Amino acid sequence: MEKFVNHIHSSLTKNQNLPEDTLASIYYSLEILINTIVKLLIPMVVFLVIGQIDMYFYILLFTISTRTFIGGVHFSSFIGCTLFTTVFFLLICFLAQTAIVSQTAGICIFVFAILVFALYAPVISRNRPEYDKRQRSRFKMIAITVTVIYLAIFLSTKSWDFAQVILWGVCLSTIQLLIGKEVNRYYERKTVQVQ
Repeated sequence: MEKFVNHIHSSLTKNQNLPEDTLASIYYSLEILINTIVKLLIPMVVFLVIGQIDMYFYILLFTISTRTFIGGVHFSSFIGCTLFTTVFFLLICFLAQTAIVSQTAGICIFVFAILVFALYAPVISRNRPEYDKRQRSRFKMIAITVTVIYLAIFLSTKSWDFAQVILWGVCLSTIQLLIGKEVNRYYERKTVQVQ
């Protein structure tokens, strides 16, 4: 993947007299863009193979609208991230079709998720720069607002598949946010002990 990003970066910046920081920004943006496209194409192919492409797009819609603002588990390698994304998508699909949750239980899950997001969101990867307090508050409010919107959709939609995708997406996003928070705490403690 790195060779591919380097090739595109070289092609785009060849014969350009750009400062080093601009070149680094272009490289980073290309890396994120290409990795994200590939990371989303792999689960799409899996969902095509298993005949669940409609579920893939439901899950993709949910994930795109929440992941940035909630945060959670992050992997440093492309393979780890791609495997996690694929398993996350497949788990939501499986649970949405086999572990049907009632509206009352769903409301309880949404309320719990909103409380967790209010306390901990966003959980930022330790490999990324830290957001300032204002940006973190903004992401937290967006995460809560999107979750409330999804609760309203869950309660009103005629598409039971989509309602269950939303519910299990919120549930698993909450779990992975809590895991991500604990992973970050572990590394913070480890860093303090080393110093």
